[in-house]
Amino acid sequence: MPVASQASHSVNQSAKQDVPCILVFGEWQAVKPACFKAIEARFPGLREEEITMFHGDETSESLVLEALKTRDLFNPRRIVIYQEPDFLQPKAKMPDMAAKLASALRDNRRGKAVNMLAGLLKEHSVSFAEFREQRLAVLKRLPLPSQVDLDLVMEVADASMERLEHLLGMEKKSGGSLLLDWISSARAQADLFLVIHMERPDRRNRLLKQFMKLCPVIDLTGRGGKSASLQHYVDECLSESGKTMDRAAMKLFMDTVGDASLSALKNEAEKLVSQSGTKKRITVDDVRHIVVRHREEEIFRITDAIRRRDVAGAVMSLRRLVSQGIHPLAVLSAVRNLLLRTLAMKIAVERLGLTGRARNMNYNIFKKDCWDNLKAVFEPHGNNPLEGLHPYAAWLSLGAVSSFSRQELLSMIGKMASLDFELKGGKIPPDLAIELFVMENLWK
Repeated sequence: MPVASQASHSVNQSAKQDVPCILVFGEWQAVKPACFKAIEARFPGLREEEITMFHGDETSESLVLEALKTRDLFNPRRIVIYQEPDFLQPKAKMPDMAAKLASALRDNRRGKAVNMLAGLLKEHSVSFAEFREQRLAVLKRLPLPSQVDLDLVMEVADASMERLEHLLGMEKKSGGSLLLDWISSARAQADLFLVIHMERPDRRNRLLKQFMKLCPVIDLTGRGGKSASLQHYVDECLSESGKTMDRAAMKLFMDTVGDASLSALKNEAEKLVSQSGTKKRITVDDVRHIVVRHREEEIFRITDAIRRRDVAGAVMSLRRLVSQGIHPLAVLSAVRNLLLRTLAMKIAVERLGLTGRARNMNYNIFKKDCWDNLKAVFEPHGNNPLEGLHPYAAWLSLGAVSSFSRQELLSMIGKMASLDFELKGGKIPPDLAIELFVMENLWK
């Protein structure tokens, strides 16, 4: 996949080529190939054990800096990938150190708990000597959640006093300053490299602007004319395999795949490359045959399984979709539409007193005697959720109308926003997030 494009990347390589850090913006699954290609260009023969990954929710700037400075006898090169640093997040999203400590204790992640305790003590200007002498009194002063067991905190601290002393003895500076100083003074390092990754950076952030002045940027967020930028990205994906796409085909491709996920665009572009044979130019017929029909057939299978509350069938369909390159965000969109449509059908069926007949109603009878009446339920309210729905698709929804209560449908629809967030930037793989959603909500 392309590492840089004139439309979507802002990198001044000549001025920044010696800087031991790059900034990577965009959905990780999509930017990961570009990121690793940039690293491998600088470190040929890169091995997995030479890479250390940190996430802002689970670490601190000082620990990342310590990792950069710590050499391994067997792996002298050190590449650190720091995702979503706390200090570059909007203030509203800044994590609460006390809450992070409570979470680490709850999950029995004692190493993380020590790191969070050190950060919390620093926030409240507590020295190591003070904490060592007055542990319980200090902990009672800290704004810890009520469910935190202070005895457990002291037990964790006692087992890691040397580590805690080291963390509290590190220089305290405002967020980002330590890494900015390191980047400025560590030019042309032959064996150290830092990658800072953010999915949706806030370019108004003054601190981020300082990092961008110092470091090259790989930007796949599609800012500044998102549609044109993403189309350019697809063109580059195709051109690497010696293929092009005409304008009409590109429009159909973008309308079908959408612009919510770079990885979905990447997967579908790769599918076009692999299934279009030796053709050099991708046409509308190719997109319609390879992308549109394929996606529609596969999406139908999983929505049909959900309609029938077939957990095993839904999970197997999802796994087939993912293995064939369809991004879970596309599945989520289809599931959301199914749930909204089913809820609308349920309201209309109940309003007309058809609940008892719905499950076993013949399609021809449904189309002739019921469909127009069902649509008419919503006409006095303006926007009609059943308008434009094919009567056969509406008839298929009758099974789900009988299988799900109104409360179940409302509950699942209410979970869509958090599931969407998980798919775009959660800590578990997107396909697993949907599997969990299916299993939690379809079991009776």
